Amino acid sequence: MRKHTKRRFSILLVLVLMAAYIPLAITASAEAVLVDSGSCGGGLSWEFYDDGNLTITGTGIMPNWTTSAPAPWYDYHSIIETVNLPSGIIIVGNCAFYNCESLKSIAIPEGIWAIGHAAFYHCSSLKSITFSDDTYLIGDSAFAGCSSLEKIDIPYGAYGIGTQTFINCTALESVTIPNSVKYIDEAAFYQCNSLKNITIPNNVNTIGDRAFWRCDSLESIIIPESVTSIGAHAFASCASLKDLTINGNITSLGNYVFAYCRALKNLTIGDGVTIIGDSMFYECNSLENVTIGSGVKSIGDGGAFYNCTSLKNIEIPCNITSIGRGAFVSCTSLLSATIPCSVTSIGLNLFSLCDKVTVYGYTGSYIEEYLADYDVPFVALDPAACGHIWKAADCTAAKTCLVCGTVEGAALGHIASDWIILREADINGAGYKYIRCTVCGAVLEEELTPALPPVEPPVISFWQRIVDFFNMIINFFRNLFS
Repeated sequence: MRKHTKRRFSILLVLVLMAAYIPLAITASAEAVLVDSGSCGGGLSWEFYDDGNLTITGTGIMPNWTTSAPAPWYDYHSIIETVNLPSGIIIVGNCAFYNCESLKSIAIPEGIWAIGHAAFYHCSSLKSITFSDDTYLIGDSAFAGCSSLEKIDIPYGAYGIGTQTFINCTALESVTIPNSVKYIDEAAFYQCNSLKNITIPNNVNTIGDRAFWRCDSLESIIIPESVTSIGAHAFASCASLKDLTINGNITSLGNYVFAYCRALKNLTIGDGVTIIGDSMFYECNSLENVTIGSGVKSIGDGGAFYNCTSLKNIEIPCNITSIGRGAFVSCTSLLSATIPCSVTSIGLNLFSLCDKVTVYGYTGSYIEEYLADYDVPFVALDPAACGHIWKAADCTAAKTCLVCGTVEGAALGHIASDWIILREADINGAGYKYIRCTVCGAVLEEELTPALPPVEPPVISFWQRIVDFFNMIINFFRNLFS
């Protein structure tokens, strides 16, 4: 009996020891194993572990790499899942984490003020990015092709959004842009076709070519007053865009800025906009309501409203002076167009394939003369019913209504200045003077004065030369012995 008791006690003791050892074994097996390590620039080093963690330590500026000469950890790019960056890094180098396709998230710590070109290019599993406000420079293509990225909050200190920064981020739904941003560069959000909302802050001056091209989920856009330039195709082919308001003081527009936005229905162009660009609303065939602000001076060439097949009425404001070639070609539902007397230049084929349109204007206006060469009905409006928007009289023109062309009074005439001498005549060339109007600056009279004749050297006689020679000798000896 005693023998069996001892045996049972021994078995129990072994079980207790095994139970105590198992957690230790599990813990030991769970510890990550260092796979590789090395230096990566002055003061920085890196370690990669078998659990997919890449840790960078130290202080300094990370070097720049390229796709052909990649970062030292690139051999593990397909299995890197997490990256730990120290706050001692000042710059994340170009192509630093290029093609790390298993990386899921990244936190940019304080102290990092720049992210290099293509730093996280094609990190196709990257879903979230957290920035500190210290980051003010994000390089071109920094997050290009991050096709799992859903949300981005641009850091408050960022000055701009670079070329192709988020190109082909096809899952990106939400972007927050701070007031510090001054520009959105070329193709910055190109083909971010899940992006539903974007608020452009009122400090952005420039929107580059194709900046939001094919953002197919974008439904509404407000261009703020701060914007002065929009590049070619900037919002082209935004298939869901329905409402567009342009408030900017825009003086520069590329071609096809909103072309092929086939869901666009409502368009408001503010008074600060001065031009409607070439082919700007080309094939926006759902466009029904257009309001053009009083600041617009011209409508561009190349079918600015080509094939806007839902547009029924258009009223051109009285500050527009020129309408480009084919502006309303193939607007097949267009019923009426009102064109004021301010328009004095119209390109060819303004209303080609607009079989239903009737043009309203004023007798003697340029549009009436223009339509004489086209089979388009013209209805003269009654100047008496015009609300009159007057252009004040100036030196050469009387007070004139910009809408109906009614003239009141007479021109004010020029006020001449005195002669203004731009160049005095001399032996090297003629002189020039003019009289200008002190009000409008026009040159009223000008005059060239002939060049002065060259001055002939004085003729010295033979005897005078002899006298001068002796005087020179006398003066020489006088000075020698004085």
